[in-house]
Amino acid sequence: MLKLKSSIAPSSLITADGNPSTRFQLRSTHVLFLATCLIASQADLQAQGMFQNLDFESASVPVVPSGQIIFLPAGDAIPGWTAKTGTNSEPLVMYNGVSAGSAQVSLIDSHTSSYSNNVLGGNFTLTLDAGERTFGIVSASIAQTGVLPATIKSVWFNASQLQFGQIGDLQITFAGQDVPFIQMSVGSNFTTYAGDISAFAGLSGELRFTERPLSSQFSTVALDEIYFSNVAIPEPSFTTLSALGTVILTLRLVGRERRPMKLPPVATNALLLQGRNCDGARCHPRSLLNN
Repeated sequence: MLKLKSSIAPSSLITADGNPSTRFQLRSTHVLFLATCLIASQADLQAQGMFQNLDFESASVPVVPSGQIIFLPAGDAIPGWTAKTGTNSEPLVMYNGVSAGSAQVSLIDSHTSSYSNNVLGGNFTLTLDAGERTFGIVSASIAQTGVLPATIKSVWFNASQLQFGQIGDLQITFAGQDVPFIQMSVGSNFTTYAGDISAFAGLSGELRFTERPLSSQFSTVALDEIYFSNVAIPEPSFTTLSALGTVILTLRLVGRERRPMKLPPVATNALLLQGRNCDGARCHPRSLLNN
């Protein structure tokens, strides 16, 4: 436990004018800074609940050349997580590369050939690669089970699409329930997203990230820096809602302008009769319908 000293300065640290010395002031500031960091760190750990390795920095990997791809036990590559392709559990995770077409869970780092610039934070970044397996085109996912703190409001993460696909191919679920997410900010090589998870606060469940072969059979997403927050996802602003309403109204008006003009029955019959020889009953609309 960190013990803070009394705020009363010893006489040896008091200057002639009765004020604490600069040395004492610096020491007090340093202790206060450490205490603040300790409190913030403890609050962050509590916010993450029982979940672990949310930033994928707990990987235990051997030293290999930058262009050499190997497969590691999931417990070494992504401790705390389980890997799946489709509905099948995967005991091995690809390290130091990204799949070229097969469904795979991969781990890359700053020395991975061709993908070193796709590391989104820290030393390691996970990729989920949807693609082929012997039983067809399937998704790739990671999951772990834990308890969410009672005060939790949202889940945040950094992501970037690699090679193929769109961010909509990524799905987040907790306890089997979909967790929609929205864009919060844009970084140098990633976008930060957040989803409202407040409905599951205090509950135990499985957190799962799945890359689905929707917009592309081989959609691939890089994923990193997952964390839970006590901050609620902001509601759409009035300006955003107004702009959305304007767009919808404009589209409806344009669609209305492009609809074909409906003619009254008399005008329609007149057009049908143009170019025909009117001979007695043949000019009657009913006779036209019988032709």
